[in-house]
Formats: sequence, C-alpha cells, structure tokens
Amino acid sequence: MLCNASPDLHRQIAAKPPIQPRTGGRDTPIAAVLLVDSQIDHTIGLLLREHRQRLDVWTTDAVRTDLTSGLPLLSVLQHYC
Repeated sequence: MLCNASPDLHRQIAAKPPIQPRTGGRDTPIAAVLLVDSQIDHTIGLLLREHRQRLDVWTTDAVRTDLTSGLPLLSVLQHYC
C-alpha cells in the first residue's frame, strides 16, 4: 500500500526494487493507495499509472467527496480504481 500518489510516483517505484513490476512492465505488488487528503500533488500520480491492474483507493469521506465533486479525479479513474 502506498500513502498518497505524487506526480513522481513512477520514479519512486523505479528506485525501490521490491515494488517494481514483477513479470513485465505492468505487474506491481502495489495493491492500494491511501489518500490522506485531496491535494493535487498527493493524488495526480494516480493518473500517471502505467500498469493496468486494479488498484484500491482508500480515503476518508471528506477526501472522497473532494475527489468526486470538486476535482473529479476518482470519477475519471473509476474503471481501475
């Protein structure tokens, strides 16, 4: 599980072998992201994901409201988050 998803998420993954893709370019052991707030610099990394596996996104109710109405990021990502 990751805590937040910053814009440099792919660089952070590349720097940590245990969370790099296991069997090719799109299979990572990361299964979930905990978003502690709805700040753009803590969430935009979700849009930059390069793998296709389903990802659970955990938030508080207030963060989910922000990310489905004010900045509809979760609506955009709903097919894999």
